This record gives sequence, structure tokens and C-alpha cells, in this order.
Amino acid sequence: MCETGRKQIASVLFSLFGIVENIGRMERCRPAHNKVMGKIRKILRSPITEKIGIFLCGVVNGLFGGGGGMLLMPILLRKTDGVRRAHATAPAVMLPLSAVSAAVYLLRGETDWSLLWKCALGLCAGSLIGAALLKKVRPRLLSTVFALLTLAAALRGLLS
Repeated sequence: MCETGRKQIASVLFSLFGIVENIGRMERCRPAHNKVMGKIRKILRSPITEKIGIFLCGVVNGLFGGGGGMLLMPILLRKTDGVRRAHATAPAVMLPLSAVSAAVYLLRGETDWSLLWKCALGLCAGSLIGAALLKKVRPRLLSTVFALLTLAAALRGLLS
């Protein structure tokens, strides 16, 4: 699959993620749509849909080298006791998945080692700061910023 096709698929998936994540907010804002939203929520919360969603997160992570955690967030939000806990759980859940994807890419010789080492220090430092900020950021703001970043990633993928 060409790089442009992969980016377009990622954009669509990230856009769908944003819609799924915000269904709860839409339901509270538009009570007239409660019946329809209730049916959508029931489908999205079914065990089989959840298992398919988790599987697709793995496929996305393997195909694109990342992004599975963003798609996993709606499931984590339902399974944990809040936005902060879901965001804190995501990296731990994604660690083995990312390790498998990384191992496959490393064994194929597709990894740019010089770029890996250039990015590693900044990414680790940023992760430490982000984890410390998680306790201080209001859950509503955290959800909003996350949704905006997801939308920005989708738009970038569609426009590039």
C-alpha cells in the first residue's frame, strides 16, 4: 500500500475515533436524539464490538507504526473510572503492542536508527512532563485537547 493511501486510511480512522469519543457529549447536548444515540451506544458497547475494536487497534498500530492507542481511547474511557485513568492506562496497554510492531519493523530492517536515537531523548523527556501534567489538567480540558489533536492529525493526513 502506498504512503498516501496509508495516510488517508489513518485520517478516516482518526476522524471516526473523534466521532465515537464524543458520542457521550453529543447525547447530553441534544436530548431529542437520545433514542438514536442510545442505540448507537448499545452497539458500540457490545462485547463483540469491543473485541473487534481492540483487534483493529492492533491492526492500525502494526500498519501505521502507531495510532492504535488513539483508537483504543473510547474503550479505555468506558472501562476505567475517568479520563485521567484512561489516558494513564493507554501507554501501558500499548507498550506490548508497540514492542511487537517495533520488533517486526526492526527485523525487516525498516527502522531508521539515526532518527530513533535523535528522537528518543526528546520523546522520553516529553513523556515525563506529560505524565506529570496529567494530574494537573482538568478532565474536560484533557478530553478537548485530545479531540483537537486527533482532528488535527486527521486533517493533516487528508491534506498531505
